[in-house]
Amino acid sequence: RLGFWEQLLDVLKGSPCNLFDNINPGKDHWISAGSGLSAVAYNLIFGKKAVRVEVYLSRTNGGENTFVFERLQEQKDEIEDIFGEAMDWQPLAGKKACRICFGQEFDGYDQQNWEAMIKWFNDYIPKLEAAFKGPIAEVSKQLKAHSFDSATGNQLP
Repeated sequence: RLGFWEQLLDVLKGSPCNLFDNINPGKDHWISAGSGLSAVAYNLIFGKKAVRVEVYLSRTNGGENTFVFERLQEQKDEIEDIFGEAMDWQPLAGKKACRICFGQEFDGYDQQNWEAMIKWFNDYIPKLEAAFKGPIAEVSKQLKAHSFDSATGNQLP
C-alpha cells in the first residue's frame, strides 16, 4: 500500500485538487484529508477488491454526526448532481460514525491495476470536494447553533 499511496500522492500534487498536498503516504488502507469541519474527513480507501472515496463523519458525539449526516442528506440531490454519480449514504446504525461514499471494484493487490486506480482517484477526488465543500461549510455553521448532550449524544432544546 505504501507504494500505491506514494504514486497516487505524487499524481495528486500535479492536479488542481490540493486536499492531499500535505499528506504523507502510509501503510494503512486509507488516507484522510480535512474538510474544514472537525472530525469530518475526505477519505481515500484502498481495499483488496475495491477502492472508494468518502466523506467520513467521526465526531466524538454521535448526535453531532447524525445531525451533520441528516443536513447533508437533505442536499443529497444537489450533492450527487455535482458529484456526477449516485452515492452510498450510510448512517452506520449502532455506531457513532456515518459515511457517504462512492467506490469502484479493482483488484488492489495487482499492481497492474494501480495506474487505472490512480486515474480513478484523480477523477473522483476533485468531484467529491466540489460536491461537499459548500454543504459542509454550511452545516458547520448550523452545527455551531446547536448543543448536544455529551453523555447521550442527543440534541438539546
